[in-house]
Amino acid sequence: MHIQKTAGTSIMMMARERYGTGGVISHADFMHLGREGCDSYPFISGHFGYDFAEQLLEGRYAFTILRDPIERLISLYWFSRAATDDNILYSTAKELSFEEFLLLGRDRRGATSHPLRPQIWNNQTYQLAHGYGSDVDVDAHEPKILLARAKRNLGNLNFVGFTETLNSDALRIFRALGGSPKITRTETNVTGERPRAGDLPRSTLALLREMTELDQELYHYAKADRWPRRMTAFWQSKARR
Repeated sequence: MHIQKTAGTSIMMMARERYGTGGVISHADFMHLGREGCDSYPFISGHFGYDFAEQLLEGRYAFTILRDPIERLISLYWFSRAATDDNILYSTAKELSFEEFLLLGRDRRGATSHPLRPQIWNNQTYQLAHGYGSDVDVDAHEPKILLARAKRNLGNLNFVGFTETLNSDALRIFRALGGSPKITRTETNVTGERPRAGDLPRSTLALLREMTELDQELYHYAKADRWPRRMTAFWQSKARR
């Protein structure tokens, strides 16, 4: 499950070394392939959420990468401003200041939310609770229910890694998949000049915390569960050999 701006493109390029270009799908491929089309590939990666992925999990080694939620949102905005493709995320980021962009993630109290709300407001939690490719809207549940579902679904994955420890986590992932553990780490889609959290005004930081409250709890929950999940993944991989 490739959550945006969590180094998923780097993981996908490593997978192409292992499975070949024709053996890997990524990003938005799932939207036209559907589940049956995806299932014919040995390595499935994409911006789909858990609901789409759930029926593909059986018999596969499943994992995702999480990232510090505030850093992920900063990266998403500045990457989008520099992107050359034409879509609503990129064009909106180019038109708005960072604070204006973050405000699009707010619940509009009964009015129709902005289309970018699922990408701005607690996106990692939404992706793991339901996510893209699901019929369930980001506001279908109370926030605490959304978070509980995301935590539960994390437990159905074989491994949860972190962008901040990508090198060691990627090595564990590809060891678990079998074959040579040798992989090439290639940094892709890296945003150049952008501010860090400490460089931002207090008002912007307050909005970032508001937009990532659930993601912060999910991130720290996954961090606390790090060693048990790693050991589970290790023994599962040993059992398949």
